[in-house]
Amino acid sequence: MSELNGAVLIGGRSRRMGRDKASLLGPDGRTLCARIAATLCDAGAERVCAVGGERDPQLGLPWLPDLRPGSGPLAGIEAALEEGGWWWVVACDLPGVSVADLQRLTAARRETRPAVAWLEGRCQPLLGLYGPAQLAPVRAALDAGRARAVEVVGTWDPVRVDLGPLANLNTPEDLAAWEQDVAGEGTSP
Repeated sequence: MSELNGAVLIGGRSRRMGRDKASLLGPDGRTLCARIAATLCDAGAERVCAVGGERDPQLGLPWLPDLRPGSGPLAGIEAALEEGGWWWVVACDLPGVSVADLQRLTAARRETRPAVAWLEGRCQPLLGLYGPAQLAPVRAALDAGRARAVEVVGTWDPVRVDLGPLANLNTPEDLAAWEQDVAGEGTSP
């Protein structure tokens, strides 16, 4: 099996949240970015990078800038794939992703086809495993002005991995509900 790397996408504008999501603190005192990075490391990522947005030394991760700033998360996927190899891609607002989720993506990939999460019946391209074969289609989509990841990834016939519910933190209310859920579990988040 080829080397697996981890990309935490941090480039969003966080308009609905009202503040940067990557540096938000979770109930355990870690940033959302650090929480996801630790999960990627625990799953076996050889290298974990924060991708997109602005370089933030406080995140404590190597940083890969978007090659096309302002082009959305698809540009973050492009930046990771430009480095070569296979990449688990996780948006910083999906702090509940688990090692088991990442392992399911790895087990599902097929040769050159990416494995992409479906959460509650919907494609979530910002939680997936992408490889070298996706770099050219990502570039072509961005060159053509197509930046909506869900529309682009859906045309690739990715391997679908149903993961069920997973908190996607887009608003302060989402964050509060997730924190309450984590606290209610009575386990370490």
